[in-house]
Amino acid sequence: MRHSVLCLACWLAAGLSCSGAAAAQRPNAAPTAPTGGLGGDIDPVAVRSVIRAHADEVRRCYEAYLTAHPDAAGQVALKWIIGADGNVRDPILLREKTTLPGNEVPECVAERLKTWQFPQPRNGGIAIITYPWIMRPPRQPPRVAPQ
Repeated sequence: MRHSVLCLACWLAAGLSCSGAAAAQRPNAAPTAPTGGLGGDIDPVAVRSVIRAHADEVRRCYEAYLTAHPDAAGQVALKWIIGADGNVRDPILLREKTTLPGNEVPECVAERLKTWQFPQPRNGGIAIITYPWIMRPPRQPPRVAPQ
């Protein structure tokens, strides 16, 4: 089976707002050119577009985790296959590249990811995607000492 490897970086939480329920700003994804593989090309801009369209789902996974771990921060890196039909197959956690404690957020993101539809890879192959999300808790306003 032919495939290409596409590495993308997403700085999901360039900062979360601290007003009301925390909400991440728009993700800033910086794709690199596809590397390796022998076909099954996929447009990195199209992949980034799908990931951005689902940023709220990823954010909700992280926000749920923050309720029990308010200072948790780190990276969640997943790897998955985009099949010839554009469906996501076999998302796996890249433990060596994941620094956010616990499994709750990666498992939540992987479950959401399985529902996403990507463009079909060209040439009838598959595409292997590696994508890390950087997650930081909301910025807290400076505390004023009581007078």
